[in-house]
Amino acid sequence: MIKNILFDLGGVLIDLDREEAVHRFEALGVTDANTLLDAYVQRGIFKDLENGMLTASQFEDALAQRYEGDFSHEAVFNAVMGFFRSIPLYKFNFLNSIKDQYRLFILSNTNPYIMEYMEGNHFLPGGLSLSDCVEKVFASYRYGVMKPEKKFFEAITREVGILPEESLFIDDGKANTDAAKTMGFNVLWVENGTDWRSQVSKALALDQMNTHNK
Repeated sequence: MIKNILFDLGGVLIDLDREEAVHRFEALGVTDANTLLDAYVQRGIFKDLENGMLTASQFEDALAQRYEGDFSHEAVFNAVMGFFRSIPLYKFNFLNSIKDQYRLFILSNTNPYIMEYMEGNHFLPGGLSLSDCVEKVFASYRYGVMKPEKKFFEAITREVGILPEESLFIDDGKANTDAAKTMGFNVLWVENGTDWRSQVSKALALDQMNTHNK
């Protein structure tokens, strides 16, 4: 029986725009941004930021040493925000509609800039932050590990005491859902920017039906 639902962030709850992020970083002077930035797993210095090897200030210093441009916190924050194509409020309303029935978590390869914005009181209407929508947010840079590494999933199950077979993991990265599936998670792969509510509702309804028939 499904008791827990783990959501990816970018591509699932937030619609991503990689090209805009690339454009903004190139405007700052990061000439190889198109190579380093990816919709699923970042490369080089950007990967070091998401796996916790660099803090935000260390990331800014490293950019300044490597490239010419303005790499103040505000400038880099604005460039990172280029990843945000849109914030579909209906998806967060969906989370709110099921949070009394399931334990909800976020599992994301992300960085301090994204969390700075999403954990602020200007993220959602009513002054709600991302943490207000779920039981806990698991951000890669805080754990020093990234999806699809199994250690990330193991850290979650251990910390909040959930079982993979009782959990549904939703991600737009096929490598991530494949990794979770090998560990016993129920998985649902969705495409970036799509309305997956009917798919999730169907999966949960089928689970309830199968549980009832046992």
